[in-house]
Amino acid sequence: MQCRLLAFLLPCSPPAPLSADDRPQWRGLKRAGAWGETGDDPKLLWQGKRLSLLMSTPIARDGHAYALDKDKGLKCIELKTGKVKWDGEFVTPRGHNPQASLVWAGQYALIFNELGELIQARLSPDGFREVTKTSILRDGTWANPAYADGCIFARNDKEIVCVALCAKTR
Repeated sequence: MQCRLLAFLLPCSPPAPLSADDRPQWRGLKRAGAWGETGDDPKLLWQGKRLSLLMSTPIARDGHAYALDKDKGLKCIELKTGKVKWDGEFVTPRGHNPQASLVWAGQYALIFNELGELIQARLSPDGFREVTKTSILRDGTWANPAYADGCIFARNDKEIVCVALCAKTR
C-alpha cells in the first residue's frame, strides 16, 4: 500500500462548537439513558418514503437533515415536518447505488464520494453550493474517511492518503 501526503487548502474558519440543542444526545438530554419523551412510546412526527438511503448517513443542522438519496441525489429535509426542501444535487455518479461520507467542518459540509473526490459545500434549506472540489484518492473508494488534526485520512485497497484541510497559520 502506497502512502502520499497532499495539501488541500480550504478557506477555513475556526471549528464551530458541536451542539445538540435541537436533538437528543445518544444517552438522552440529561445523559441518563432516557429519550425524554413522556409515555411509553416516542412521538412520531412524520413518516414516509422521503429518503431512499443505502449506506450514507445524513447530517443535520438547524432543524434540517441533508442526505444522499439513492435516486434523487443530495437532498434537504425539514426535520419537524418531513418536507423535502430541495433535491437533485448529484455529488456521486448517477446510475448505480451512491456512496459518500458527509460531515460538518465549521460552516461547510465536506463530502467525500466514491470517486475519491473531496467536495467542500455550503448546505442550507435554500440550496446546495459547491465551494471547491478536488480528487484526493486515485481509483475511488467505498471506505469512510477519518478526520483528525485538520486532515482527512482516506484509503482504498491500493493507497492511503492524508490531506491537510487548512493552511497552517501562525
